[in-house]
Amino acid sequence: MNYIDDINRLLDMSGQISGSENVEIRPIIYGGNNQIFIINGKYIAKKYFRSSDDDRDRFLHETLFVNYAINVAPQFVPRLLAKDPDAGWALFERINGNTFRGKDVNQKMIAQAAEFFVKLNNNDICLEHKRFLPNASDACFSLEEHLISVKRRIDSLKKFSSSNEKLNIILDSLQQKFDYYENDIINSVINKNLLQKLSIDEICISPSDFGFHNALIMDDGKIVFIDFEYAGIDDPAKMIADFFSQVSIRVDATFFNSFFNDIVSCFKNSQGILDRVNLLLPLYKIKWIAIVLNAFDPINMARRKFANPNLNELIYQRDRLSLAESLLYNIK
Repeated sequence: MNYIDDINRLLDMSGQISGSENVEIRPIIYGGNNQIFIINGKYIAKKYFRSSDDDRDRFLHETLFVNYAINVAPQFVPRLLAKDPDAGWALFERINGNTFRGKDVNQKMIAQAAEFFVKLNNNDICLEHKRFLPNASDACFSLEEHLISVKRRIDSLKKFSSSNEKLNIILDSLQQKFDYYENDIINSVINKNLLQKLSIDEICISPSDFGFHNALIMDDGKIVFIDFEYAGIDDPAKMIADFFSQVSIRVDATFFNSFFNDIVSCFKNSQGILDRVNLLLPLYKIKWIAIVLNAFDPINMARRKFANPNLNELIYQRDRLSLAESLLYNIK
């Protein structure tokens, strides 16, 4: 059965289109991991990447998160209209907004992002949902787990670097920087605290991959966030470190204090979060360079080509190497 049949079945499940209405389906190159289709200009159908080599259930993470978020922060997320778990399809309302550019990031946008996070984590049902939502992608609940997570990314990339001299050079530099900051983190905390895991009151419900690269601006200046396939429970310090380290639409460090002050009302131990963020920020800049270099990971490339069958692998890898090289020299 081709994608047209799958989409028509989704539409039937949603009840959004009557039997007499014509259906116009337009595929778009939108996400890096999934196939996206616009239906009659009003809906988004999403076919999630699945592979025996990739155990992350992107469909489950996104649909569970959106079902939660629509109850506590409905103005910030699109509605989920129908889903087909067996086939890995979901139907969302289409948000008629514009994608972000770097110059669009200002204090009002930062405040909206913080408000979204607060609504996710400062409500009566938050604790209940922390118990059943899945872990976010690369979720970490201790400083030790943060170190292991980033190290694992670098080690994984080394498997694919032997034939590319430039990649080898960048990975060697990444490893050196990681070793330096790993020692810095270990020397900055008492060993027993490094091993101590966060309690349920200290973790958060995170959109994950949180930033303006996954957001749309409406005509009235309001923001709607999209793409939650990595969402789940996590360390709020990781959310903050990712927010200020992601490379698509960069968020300047001058916004850090206002963003942090807006979100810490959700948590009792705000100083503990700040201490972890200060330790983790350089580490997460290393992590995001490793994410850029995922272009050399065959599983990641399979997802990219699933989303965009016309992707030129060599050009894409060349561009990611150049980006990684420029980011590397900006790590303080």
